[in-house]
Amino acid sequence: MIRKLAACGLAALLAGLIPAVTLAQGPAGTPAPAPVTPVRVGFVNMQEVLKLYPRYKGLQDELKKKDDEFMGIVKKKQERAGELQKEYATTTDQKRKDAIETELRGIKLEIDTIASDAKKTLGKYFDDEVAKIYVEFYGAVADVAKTNGFDIVWRYTEDWNKDTYSKPEFIVRRMAANPIFPMFYDRERYDITYRVVSYLSQKYPAPVTQTGASTAAPGGTAPVAGGTK
Repeated sequence: MIRKLAACGLAALLAGLIPAVTLAQGPAGTPAPAPVTPVRVGFVNMQEVLKLYPRYKGLQDELKKKDDEFMGIVKKKQERAGELQKEYATTTDQKRKDAIETELRGIKLEIDTIASDAKKTLGKYFDDEVAKIYVEFYGAVADVAKTNGFDIVWRYTEDWNKDTYSKPEFIVRRMAANPIFPMFYDRERYDITYRVVSYLSQKYPAPVTQTGASTAAPGGTAPVAGGTK
């Protein structure tokens, strides 16, 4: 009998506690969630910016110039090697043949050394200059984003050449190369690509050629369904 009363008393006690616990942990006691602040997201096509940025075009031109200098040295050595090979084919003097072979081996070693030095020199030059250009690009994106009220800007890479944009091989390449890519958005409102190009062109003006013409690239167009804009 005592055990039964005790059990009843425990049940009553629990019954009295449960509502209190429920009230303490229920919705009425939960703080209201903080209001969600809208985030304005923008997009920038780095490939298009670099394509239109004169300083990047200037880097490509300078690389070609340096590469041509190395190739000029190699070409002279190749010409010398060609002359030696012709002489080797016509001479009957074995000592002369041996001397030609020695010189040809030396020329090959020199060409290999020049090629290796060119690769290291041009590679380091390219890396250093691209890093500088990226810092400029990053700063331009940040300034344009702040000026236009964007909280986040996603960088992506897209070939906006209207002649190749919709070709299957370019579509497949685009799908494979862009793990995060804006499929659809209002480009006029949220794409800051050409605003960044304009900012860079103003902050880092294109050099003027000897003819007095600016080397600045013209504005680009982005292919869209049914045409370009």
